[in-house]
Formats: sequence, C-alpha cells, structure tokens
Amino acid sequence: MSDNVVDFPPAPLRKLSKAELTAIDGIRFTYPYNFAPIAPRLFSEIGERWSLSKFLDSQEFPFARLDIVDRRGIAAFEMMRFYANVNLERIHIPGELSAVTTAKVIAYLLDIVACEFNYRFELWNERPPRILSVSQLAGDSLIRSIRTQAKDWQKAQPDDELNLYNHFVYAERNLVIRQGVKNATLNRWGCSRPPRS
Repeated sequence: MSDNVVDFPPAPLRKLSKAELTAIDGIRFTYPYNFAPIAPRLFSEIGERWSLSKFLDSQEFPFARLDIVDRRGIAAFEMMRFYANVNLERIHIPGELSAVTTAKVIAYLLDIVACEFNYRFELWNERPPRILSVSQLAGDSLIRSIRTQAKDWQKAQPDDELNLYNHFVYAERNLVIRQGVKNATLNRWGCSRPPRS
C-alpha cells in the first residue's frame, strides 16, 4: 500500500483585510508593545511605533483566511487551551495560521516573556540576589532563558503538553511569530548586546 501525499497550493501573499486588521487591533495586551523593527536609533530616542496589525500587514508571508482557532471563536490563548488548538508540528508552515491567530499566538508568547521577566525581577530583588546583572533582565536574555528552560524541561518531561516553554519554542518556529515577539520584547526590555543585523 503506497502513501499518497497531497500537496495543497500554499496560501497566496496578500494584504490583510479591514476585518482582519480590526480583529488584530482588538487584541488586548497588558503593555502597549511596539512591534517596529529593531534598528539603530541614531537621531531619535523614541523611534517609530508599530501596532501588531501594521507589523503583520507588512509581512511577506502567506496567512490562511480562516483556521480552526477562528472557526472556534477562541479569543485568546492560555496554557490549557494552546496545545489543543494550535498544531505545533505545523505552526511554521506558510498558510497554516490566519493573521488573527498569528496575532493571538504572539500575544500569548509575550505573556510568557512577561512572566519570565517578573520571575527574574524577583530573583534580582532577593537578598542576596540570585541574578547579579541587570542585563539578565534584557529582552534577548529573557528569550534565551525561555529557550534554555524549554530544553531542560524537555529532557526531564518530553511529553508535557502544559509546558509554557515548549509552547514558546515550538511557536517561534514560525518566522513571523518569532520576529513579532523579538521586536516587541527588545523594544520593551532592550537588548543586553547590540542586535545582529
């Protein structure tokens, strides 16, 4: 018996619809994140601010028009529902997720980064502090810490569906999600070393 594999055509590149942009702008964050690309700020201290909808609309990446998350009407992700509603083995495939779901995943991952910051900030405030450098609170350090903890957790419990760190690492295999989280994280918490171009 042969395995027949059907290749579906990829979703086309397109600008997002007004309804998609409105839905993305309706996603609530606990912080007013800036999704603008990271660039040297030679003449301005503040730089340009991008909404998540502007960031996603600027991507040359095919989004599905609808996906299972849209059809189920899931407003936001939480640890218990993420694994059940997003196929982490396929999340990186162009056209797998809609733009609105991609935005919800980015929001979920930014919540994970914020939790990591809060945890590290508590360690820094302990006496004696277990974190000795403020650079360990920088955005790139937070992301590296989450990735490291995902590897450590996977060695101990590889099949845990409730592992936030694994959710983060699998989801950031999607290049748009990875870049959106990186932009927002570095714009909020800075970088412990100069960003690579």
